Amino acid sequence: VLGISRPPSHLASSCSHGLPHPRLRCGLPRTWRGTMPNRVARALIFPWCILAARAHDASSTGHMTTVDAPSSPRIRAAFSDLDGTLVHFSQWFEEHGVRLAQEVTDDNPTFAIVEDSAGERRECRVLPKSTMGLGYVSERTVQLVDSFRAKGALFIVITAARKSTLLERLELLPACDVAVGECGTRIYYKGELDTAWAARFEDVSGPLETDLPPEERTQPLWQLCQRMVAAGLSVGLR
Repeated sequence: VLGISRPPSHLASSCSHGLPHPRLRCGLPRTWRGTMPNRVARALIFPWCILAARAHDASSTGHMTTVDAPSSPRIRAAFSDLDGTLVHFSQWFEEHGVRLAQEVTDDNPTFAIVEDSAGERRECRVLPKSTMGLGYVSERTVQLVDSFRAKGALFIVITAARKSTLLERLELLPACDVAVGECGTRIYYKGELDTAWAARFEDVSGPLETDLPPEERTQPLWQLCQRMVAAGLSVGLR
């Protein structure tokens, strides 16, 4: 959580089991301690203390409990990153004893099987190659997301990946209600770009869909980009 020994008093009195609990102690580096105003610390620690309290209740009673609520709230949405969360790469999972038991073939370029050290196998969807190589998404992950959405909850993927990479992957990813790319600048709802959202920062970035070369764009974002290029920095312009 934060580098403090106990949560604020108003939180301790409202949480089940009467926090503080030893599980709620420090989580950030010691060098961060005492470097932010108390109100900021409280704002940051509050949700994490709630989660930790619920986790402790679950470990003690076998079920999740809520804080100051008569019944568990319905989960309305889940947000997920892609690389390292839904999508995995061989150079990462091989470090944990997982190997490719069946690699992609020319006849079936989007299917593979991985196997862990205990012999358990998982069928995977294989995403197009990126800078990290081929990406793998477990079919079990797809099933779990489908089950989650079937209960009426929304599933949103968020990634820093550029438009071309995100759209190329979408068909093979678990079905989602909203896809967010390029660090939040592009939001796709039901496959369509949210132009109203993009218009909110158009005066800074210019239109998202343009054929104008970066060196000819005049908005503040591109002025900064041009200065960086002039300074000899390597800037991704795709």
